[in-house]
Amino acid sequence: MALLRDLMVENVATIARTAPLAMAEELMKGLKIRHLPVVDDNVLVGLLTFTDVQRASVSSLTRQPEGLEKRRKQLIDVGAVMTSDPFVMGPDDSVADAVGWMVRDRLGCVPVVDEVYQLLGMITATDVLNLARVMLERLPVDDASALAAFARDQRSNPATHATPAVAPPRSYPKG
Repeated sequence: MALLRDLMVENVATIARTAPLAMAEELMKGLKIRHLPVVDDNVLVGLLTFTDVQRASVSSLTRQPEGLEKRRKQLIDVGAVMTSDPFVMGPDDSVADAVGWMVRDRLGCVPVVDEVYQLLGMITATDVLNLARVMLERLPVDDASALAAFARDQRSNPATHATPAVAPPRSYPKG
């Protein structure tokens, strides 16, 4: 069984909750990432997604003087728009369980933490898709056909989309 410690990306980019939103947006665009863990002394306190940044933005359909939006985002702290208390899992939880939760709750990532919420790494939907691509490329043709039939059956059964067959992750005490 593959564990999150085997697939997670370690040493992920992070940001402080007091950092300006403009800095977070520049970091996310520069690194081409959509999820940015928010930490205080490497303790996970939140998660900033690109969607959070977009929601805090003024619509591009409104006319504004050039640079006004960036100046406005300099005044907003990451902590004001981040998702507090994000869904997390531990390094010894299975990749299959993490993927099940990601599918069920439409999560783009799962931060991986220890018992005191020290950030150890993160697994993203992109990581899972890359793993699936590698596994699919290695399947013999007969297995690939069987997998395609299985996928068709899964899509035709709405119940399989609602709840993964996984137990809830361990609950870590906060703080």
